[in-house]
Amino acid sequence: MRHKFYPLKEILEQNVLDILFIQETKLDVTFPDGQFHVKDFRNYRKDHTGRSGGLMTFIMDDIVQKRRVDLEIDCIENGRIETMAIEMMIRKERPLGQRKTPPANKHLFVTYR
Repeated sequence: MRHKFYPLKEILEQNVLDILFIQETKLDVTFPDGQFHVKDFRNYRKDHTGRSGGLMTFIMDDIVQKRRVDLEIDCIENGRIETMAIEMMIRKERPLGQRKTPPANKHLFVTYR
């Protein structure tokens, strides 16, 4: 993400996407939030380490949204799972993006309705 942000920012500024989920950002606390600011978007980050992992989400400001840390799962046993839960009101739907690394057990995933 550190070297690929500006092409993504250009895409977001064209207003063709309302939501963008990014995984494997490879960021840590040494990268300030302001470095990833995009006008008209709210940015959520979940850093893992500077070498692997990490999640980032961009959501248009006009979408009602709330990060739900209480629903997030972080598990290192049997493979690594990182989740970021964001509640959004989009035509009465609540999309959820998540990623399962290959060695993670399927029983660790939950379906939210």
